[in-house]
Amino acid sequence: MSLPADELWRPVGGTIPRRQWMKITDPDALPAEVPGDTEFRVLLPADDRFTVLREKLAASSVPVRQMPYLLEQETIAEYQDARGRDRLTVISAECDLGRVGPARLVRTDGRSAEAAREAFDLLWHAHADTGPAAGATVPVAELTPPEWARFLPFPTFNPAQAEAVPHVVDHDGHLMVVAPTGSGKTVIGMAAALRAILGQGRKAAWLVPQRSLTDELDQELQGWRGHGLRVERLSGEYSVDVSRVRDADLWVATTEKFEAICRTSSLREALDEVGCVIVDEIHLLGDQTRGPVLEALLARMRGDATALRLVGLSATVSNADQVATWLGARL
Repeated sequence: MSLPADELWRPVGGTIPRRQWMKITDPDALPAEVPGDTEFRVLLPADDRFTVLREKLAASSVPVRQMPYLLEQETIAEYQDARGRDRLTVISAECDLGRVGPARLVRTDGRSAEAAREAFDLLWHAHADTGPAAGATVPVAELTPPEWARFLPFPTFNPAQAEAVPHVVDHDGHLMVVAPTGSGKTVIGMAAALRAILGQGRKAAWLVPQRSLTDELDQELQGWRGHGLRVERLSGEYSVDVSRVRDADLWVATTEKFEAICRTSSLREALDEVGCVIVDEIHLLGDQTRGPVLEALLARMRGDATALRLVGLSATVSNADQVATWLGARL
């Protein structure tokens, strides 16, 4: 038999996995409700028979990529067992398409499961632009509340933005976005800040690694001031007006400056109002100079009791999965 929908989506090991990657070769598979704290990825065959399934997955904000051929159906799950140990389990079977006779389910773990996970990751990245939506733009109004449109620089989202923004808008957990330079990560950061400011009535902070970048970002956000939002730039080159900082909706700051502000008693109440921190160039966690300050700052904030959300942006992270796991973030 094929892997039925309830078997595909059933939590492996009796618990909700923190990561579940799937190859689905049954066009009639019906996804169950996707847990918001699980990082899902789904590979589908590039076949018209999977159009309905692809649309259902997209409606559940599940990232989907398609490829010409899949030799097997597969579920890769990372979870904690009853003893709190990290486990990796893979359940696989022959592809449904064109198979004659019943399929045999195979369950693996250990090094074989790690190899399956690495193979899936390679396929995922190799087919980043082959889906039917590649190259398509999506109107801003389809993915965000109407009042956000005047704060965003363009009337449409590009494909990378359209993939990430639903996770920004519809979920509260930490998020990490890895996309090439020029793919529009700044707009994704804008959406995260707007969700905190307009959607939750809280403040947002946007951290960049260099003073010059605070100038660039401040210029890009100039239009926000014209629409009534208070944006304050914080770096070592500018003196801090405590009252203006306290009243601001969005802080644009270097990591070092924000870390110093976090130790300023006069701004303690204002810090408690921050609902989202966007971290540009989060891969600098590995930098010998800037990394320790950023790591210490994020380590304090990732478990903050005030439901502070972290959104990391990066053009290149060689160990994105590890960073996202450490941050407790959806990748």
